[in-house]
Amino acid sequence: MKQALKARHINMEKLYELLSRLFAEEGWKVKLKNRREEYVLDVPRCLTDEEIDSVTMRTTELW
Repeated sequence: MKQALKARHINMEKLYELLSRLFAEEGWKVKLKNRREEYVLDVPRCLTDEEIDSVTMRTTELW
């Protein structure tokens, strides 16, 4: 299943940790689409809003 996330506010380290934990057995891939500045995930299921929030950088992390 494909899912796109805006790359600008995603903490990649946290995203990789989350995907590794959730889909260790099924496998997953992440590609960066530069034109749209999106990460395109190829995952067994879409991430929930809560899971996305857990890898989103907070305002204090952006500076």
